[in-house]
Amino acid sequence: WMLVGMLASLKAGIGYVPIDVSIPRERIDKIIDTIQPEFIFATEVLATPIQTITPSDVKEEYYNLPGLQADDVAYTIFTSGSTGMPKGVTILSESLNEFTEWMTSLYELQAENYWLNQAPLSFDLSVMAVYPSLATGSTLVMIDKDMIKKPIDIYETLKQYPISAWVSTPSFMEMCLMLPEFDAVHHSNLKYFYFCGEALKHKTAESLKSKFNDSHIYNTYGPTEATVAVTGLEITEEVLRKYNPLPVGYARPGVTLSINDDELHIHGNAVST
Repeated sequence: WMLVGMLASLKAGIGYVPIDVSIPRERIDKIIDTIQPEFIFATEVLATPIQTITPSDVKEEYYNLPGLQADDVAYTIFTSGSTGMPKGVTILSESLNEFTEWMTSLYELQAENYWLNQAPLSFDLSVMAVYPSLATGSTLVMIDKDMIKKPIDIYETLKQYPISAWVSTPSFMEMCLMLPEFDAVHHSNLKYFYFCGEALKHKTAESLKSKFNDSHIYNTYGPTEATVAVTGLEITEEVLRKYNPLPVGYARPGVTLSINDDELHIHGNAVST
């Protein structure tokens, strides 16, 4: 239902704010107070004066929806901020489109197309899986928090779906590398891996490459404020031999990078408004 709400917002020309209900209620209230939304789409009625739409309220009607313009807000994701207070990062439609086009350029359609997403939808890493999977006509397979607590559920999910593209943090992959039969022999359709959110350790990439030798492994980097990731590099055998630690790669199309006073400066449509 969260995906339904996200897509409905975009089709209606309205930016959305994903909220994870497992976070403290005080933080949820601060986010709601900051954005002052007209509506909240939730699976249950919330204790809030703002009008809440639940799935039971949804009617089968057809509208001529405007969609988003390039300079419209697509989504706002809240990070902790340097003070610990929720900080909203607003991403425009043109920024999301540019990022999605880059991601799909790093993927070749397979006979079966299933993208695995590990990150909660309230984290921008999920954007790396959600929109490229939709743009390529693929099925999105979600890993939830309960599965992470019980890795056998992840194992069963991987057996059930012929995953072709994998999006996660490197630490999640480190856990999955310990799963039985996690290799190209048992997952022959799994050809693409994309990592962001943490440093990809050389040992992790080397172990993954040994299990999925013909796969394409991408190390990416970027802050939430720059639409998920602004650099990327395919980790090949040559890269593994040449670099340790691994580099984060080159600027993606539409992005330029510069260093001033030992700070990395990011330029382009990717940067949040």
